[in-house]
Amino acid sequence: YDAVASVVKSGLLNGAPALITASVGGTCRSGNATYCVHDTPYARAINDVWDLGVPVVVAAGNSGDDACFYTPGATKNAINVGSTDVDDNVVSHSNYGACIDVMAPGKDIPSAAASSIVGNEYEEFVDDDTNDYRIMSGTSMAAPAVAGIIAQYAEAMGLGSAARPAVDAMLLGATKNVLKKTNYRCRTNNLIPRAPNDVDHAPVTDRKYVPPSCALPRER
Repeated sequence: YDAVASVVKSGLLNGAPALITASVGGTCRSGNATYCVHDTPYARAINDVWDLGVPVVVAAGNSGDDACFYTPGATKNAINVGSTDVDDNVVSHSNYGACIDVMAPGKDIPSAAASSIVGNEYEEFVDDDTNDYRIMSGTSMAAPAVAGIIAQYAEAMGLGSAARPAVDAMLLGATKNVLKKTNYRCRTNNLIPRAPNDVDHAPVTDRKYVPPSCALPRER
């Protein structure tokens, strides 16, 4: 995060938008969801780059648990992505709840993954048996899809270095209330991202996405 912030502040991007996607994280070391959302080291770092206009897209985690207790996904200013399958079901491995911002395909995704490591280098990025991309599942597959869609919105909207409005545009353009087999109270789990309908016409830039009111755990 510090490296991205430094590049943005330096002007080296020449006005091009910046975006971070991170498939990292683990259990927040606090049972207090408010701390996990606002006060972890990850949260402070993400807030710093968010203030520079840089969206941060993160994988929600694969524990089938409440996403509010996993960092950095729980961070308020992170775009936290859960995982669905081809039939729009929330995948059992995906974290869920009030700290999810959007769901995206994350099951059985063709992915580049190293089959082995030789020294400090990856030997190959395809499956040895099929000589093709590996098929992988997880919120780490879903998060990059959302990052790519945000990047498309940023391009379609002609945004400069501050790409934050692209996040609102993506969430406003998401398909709502289509997920199946969901028993979660928070409606943020009912969003599927999609690319701009027509990249030749910039989406509306003056509308802000207002998330539904979803109480954090233990605030219910």
